[in-house]
Amino acid sequence: MQSDQPSSNSQEEATAFSRVCAVLKRVGLDPEKMTPDTVLEDAGVDSLDRIEITVRLEQESGIELHDADVFPARTVHDLMQLIDQ
Repeated sequence: MQSDQPSSNSQEEATAFSRVCAVLKRVGLDPEKMTPDTVLEDAGVDSLDRIEITVRLEQESGIELHDADVFPARTVHDLMQLIDQ
């Protein structure tokens, strides 16, 4: 029997997506144009943006990240996984 309630995994993903979009908005990107599959480079994220994203993700999530964690991230989903670990 299936429940009408969303799975906790999908709720966690939605929360992570919202948090990443809030960070991306603070670096000047339009969160309305973002999906988990959005390629960061295609959205205009450059190396300086990645540094700012690292700092803001740390503030948003309360976890310590390093540039080496964020720089390989290719998509919004990759960033979501970083803060969901």
